[in-house]
Amino acid sequence: MFESSLAEGIKDCIFISMEATKGNWIPEENLLPFLLLLSRLVAYDFDPVDWKAIQHGIHDTSVDGNTWFSYILPGNFDIDLRLAIEDGAGLVSFRLVLPENLENNFNFMVDILQDFQLTPHTMNLYK
Repeated sequence: MFESSLAEGIKDCIFISMEATKGNWIPEENLLPFLLLLSRLVAYDFDPVDWKAIQHGIHDTSVDGNTWFSYILPGNFDIDLRLAIEDGAGLVSFRLVLPENLENNFNFMVDILQDFQLTPHTMNLYK
């Protein structure tokens, strides 16, 4: 349902959902680096207003309750990002559609975010 509505009419794209091999989640503390890096992939200038909106929006989400927050990251390709907190796990799950040519960069980015805790140099702008 989500996959077909999100990816309808989009050619040469991949759907990223929780069923991927490694799982589509990141630690909550890496949510900001995830958003900043994802925005760079599509040439979007993510700013503190975006961050505040997402922080507020994911507050009442739940993977278990199937309650997701949707946020558009406009850029060279508009990303309809779906986020939900994994109850009690300290993780944020995500769903999105990406152009196929970004798949390798995206997967590499997620691998790093799952294995390392990152702190952006510009973190003070997002407090």
